[in-house]
Amino acid sequence: MPLMTIFFRQIGNCSFRNGCFFSLLFISLFVVNTSSAQENDRLDLKYLSTKSSIVIPFELENDFIVVDVYLENIIPLRFIVDTGAEYSLVLDKDLVDLLDVSYQRKFDISGADMDSVLTAYLATGLNFRVANSMVAKNRSILVLKENYFKFERITGTNIHGILGGDFLSRFVVEFDYRSQRMFLHDPAKHKISKRYQRVKSTFARNRPFLRLPISVDGNSSNERKLLLDTGAGLFILLYTAENDSTDLPPRVIPTNIAEGLGGAIKGNVGRSKSVKVGKQEFGDVITYFQNSPFLRGDERIGKNRIRDGIIGNALLRRFNLVIDYVRREVYLRPTGKWKKPVKYDRSGLQVAAGGRNLRTFLVTDVLPGSPADEAGLKIGDRIKKLNGSPASILTLGGIYNRLEGKAGKRIRIMVKRLDKSLGFEFRLRDLI
Repeated sequence: MPLMTIFFRQIGNCSFRNGCFFSLLFISLFVVNTSSAQENDRLDLKYLSTKSSIVIPFELENDFIVVDVYLENIIPLRFIVDTGAEYSLVLDKDLVDLLDVSYQRKFDISGADMDSVLTAYLATGLNFRVANSMVAKNRSILVLKENYFKFERITGTNIHGILGGDFLSRFVVEFDYRSQRMFLHDPAKHKISKRYQRVKSTFARNRPFLRLPISVDGNSSNERKLLLDTGAGLFILLYTAENDSTDLPPRVIPTNIAEGLGGAIKGNVGRSKSVKVGKQEFGDVITYFQNSPFLRGDERIGKNRIRDGIIGNALLRRFNLVIDYVRREVYLRPTGKWKKPVKYDRSGLQVAAGGRNLRTFLVTDVLPGSPADEAGLKIGDRIKKLNGSPASILTLGGIYNRLEGKAGKRIRIMVKRLDKSLGFEFRLRDLI
C-alpha cells in the first residue's frame, strides 16, 4: 500500500490570534505522481463570468479565509484557502460518499509523532463550484476516511476541506482582506499595480516562502525563511533547535502549539522585538516557538536549507497580498491599519466550540499562574455566561475578543462543572 506522510502544521490557535494552535495538514505525497493531472488541469476550468479575473468572496473567520464550495453543484461545503498546503483535501469521506465516486487509491498516513496512523483516499472525476465564480471540472482530490480533526472546535465554524496550491498555482492570486474578496487573475493579462512592493521570496512545490528580517531579542536581526501560509491564523511561528533557549525572547510562556493524532505538541509563545515585512516594520510581534524535531527532510527547500517558520493571516491581513504563482513572485501593499497594536490573550484560557450551532464552549486549557487559573477555572468547564452574555449568543471569536481586552478589565464568567453552576471573576493582565 502506498505511504503518504502528513506533518501537522500550525494554522490557527485556540485564541485564533494568540493561543494554542490546531493543525491542518501539510501533505507530502511520495508515491502519487500528479504531473500529468496538473497538465490536464489547464483545461478543466469553467468560468461563470466573462471577465479575465475571477472574483471569489470569502469570510474571514477568526483569521481563516473560508470560501463556499459546492461538490457536484449539490453538496454545500466550506473550505479554507491554504497557500501553505500543497494539495487540496476533503476532510470527511462521508461527504464524498453521498455521490457515486471512484476511489483510485488508499493511503496509510502517519502523523507528526510517526506512530499514529489514519487513512486517506484519492478520489477522481469530481466537479467543484467555487462560490458562484468558477467550476473546477474532473478533479482529483485527497479524501480523509473520517473527520479526524474536528476543526470546527477551534475555528468556531464548520470546515469541510482545504483549497491548496494545486488549485491556485496557475493564477496570480490577490487577497483583499478588507473587502473579503479573493481574485484569480490571468497571468497573461494581469499587471501588478505600482502601489505594491515586491518582497523577497522563493517557491517550492506550489508554496510561497518569504525571507524576512526578524529580531527576536532586539540584539540582532537575522533573515528567516517563512512559509507564507493563509491557512494559518497566527502572526509568526519560528522553529528552534531542541532544548535551545538562545533563540527565545526574554519573556515566554508555555503553550500547546498543535493538537494532532499523537496529542499536544508543546512550545512557547512570546514577542519578537521586530519583524520587517517589505518596508513595514512591526514591533513586539506575537511569535510562537516550536522545537525543530517536527521538521523532516521534505521541509528542506532551496539549497537543502530547512525553513525557519510560518507567517500567517494575523499579520498578512494587514496588507493586500498578491501571489504570482507563474512568475514566482509575492507583492504586498499595507492597509491603513497595518500599525494596529498586536493583541494577545490576557486571561490564560483556551476554549473550543462544539454542540449545536457551535454554541457550546468548553475550556480546553488553563495557563498555570494566569488570572483564570488563580480564579479557579479548570479544564472541562462549560461556559454558560461571559460578562452577562449567555453562551447562546456568543461566538468563539467573540469570546476571545473579550479575553484580549485591556489589562485590568474585569471578567465575570459562569460555567457548568459536572452538575454544578459556578461563578468566577478575575481581571485581565499581560501574560507576555
